[in-house]
Amino acid sequence: MPEPTGVVSIAAPNYAAHVRVLARSLRGFHPDVPLCVVLVSPRACPAPFADPPVRWLTLADLCTPAERRRLLLRYGPKGLCAALKPRALRWILDSGHRSALFLDPDMLVRASLDDCLEVVQRYALTLTPHLTPSQLGRADPALERELVMVGTFNGGFIGVSDRPEVRRFLDWWDNRLQTHCLEDPAGGIHYDQRWLDLAPGFVPDFRVLSDAGINFGHWRLPALRVERRDGDLAVEGRPLRLMHFSGYDPSRPDELTRFRPGLRVHELGLPAELFFDYAALLLEARWDQWQQVGWELPRGLRLARRVQRALRWARAGAALLMRATGRRVRTPRRSQR
Repeated sequence: MPEPTGVVSIAAPNYAAHVRVLARSLRGFHPDVPLCVVLVSPRACPAPFADPPVRWLTLADLCTPAERRRLLLRYGPKGLCAALKPRALRWILDSGHRSALFLDPDMLVRASLDDCLEVVQRYALTLTPHLTPSQLGRADPALERELVMVGTFNGGFIGVSDRPEVRRFLDWWDNRLQTHCLEDPAGGIHYDQRWLDLAPGFVPDFRVLSDAGINFGHWRLPALRVERRDGDLAVEGRPLRLMHFSGYDPSRPDELTRFRPGLRVHELGLPAELFFDYAALLLEARWDQWQQVGWELPRGLRLARRVQRALRWARAGAALLMRATGRRVRTPRRSQR
């Protein structure tokens, strides 16, 4: 009988080292919790590693050939990985688990997540907010404006239980991400994440997991108090158990994240050791080698993408001309073949 909760992540091959670090850290505290990883690649790609054990999935496990072609034409690696989240969660539920937990590949488990897994099993939908109650008295207007644009909840931690309303929500979310998984914060979309703001209206049995030590990322730094307690780090008095290194590049170890230029790791105090240690773990997992793996579409898809791009430019030019002259301009139609 499967474990009650299955964990799933999604990564392109250049994130294989991140996946290995995540898998090792999860196995260290939860050896019996299964981890599945969707390896997203436009070409056949062998499993990046066999130790620790991971159940590897491919696009073929989640998509029909027609869906695979359409998604590869529409999205690059980041957008495609984000667009597959509802399908990956649904795959875990379909495989017999009562609940599923999605974790981004650039995460590190630092302590037991038993109570988190219990929450995921108890509620239909569990999400983590970017900001926690402790941050209310330590305003950072620039960060808050950014988070208004990218979403209330962080898409790196998503827990679901197998309930009818969850199945309906995943279907709805999947439908939106087929065409609207884009990086356009000014237009109200940030990949998969902004859609999660609507989730509480779809799933009444909803839990906000606001533990400061869960899904702890750059959006909580440097505002939250980090201290050493019982030989490890704690955030606002809570154990730091799940760290999210979103936007961190081990080749630039002193830059906190590409999303907040100017923040330096060495200025963080105690949390700095987390980033430097994580950089060492990635390099040990052959990060530098996996970074060389490119994202090259097969020749037929490359040609189809060029045609699509040309059609988009033609339509945009026709729209501008029509606004300028008031006359309608005919543009080529996309082939149905």
